[in-house]
Amino acid sequence: MGGGSIAEDPGLAYRASQVTVQVMGFYLIAWLSGTLASRLQESQIALRRAGVDLAALRELYGNIIENIGSGILTVDENGRITSFNRSAASITGVDMRDAMNAHVDDILPKTSQYLESLSVIAGEEDDSAAWVADSHTWESFVRLREGERRYLRHAVSTLRD
Repeated sequence: MGGGSIAEDPGLAYRASQVTVQVMGFYLIAWLSGTLASRLQESQIALRRAGVDLAALRELYGNIIENIGSGILTVDENGRITSFNRSAASITGVDMRDAMNAHVDDILPKTSQYLESLSVIAGEEDDSAAWVADSHTWESFVRLREGERRYLRHAVSTLRD
């Protein structure tokens, strides 16, 4: 029984076929691992590029908002200011740091009344907001913190993700 040819020993032929299948499986797994590692590396590079692109777009957006001649501020569903650009600070006479997280009425009195009348901010019990689909504008005289009265044109638009 030992040392014979495959033709003489059927058990040897079976063991040889098992070894062949295992070696082929090993090479197949090695090839798949290499392919997956290569694809993972390509995906990581693409993700880094996308992250750089996203960072560049955010920086561009921030620069545009900060340098535009119109005062721009955003509020959350509770009327708290979430962004306030330089022009808004110049128009209102309020420092940007003081405006952040302040209620919009503290900076532009009675603005929340306009927003509510336009159904932009809904005071629902579940803290969700009902936003309108289109833009609204109005003009008014606003008495600023220092008592100065200014004529302003307001425009309200919904921010979408």
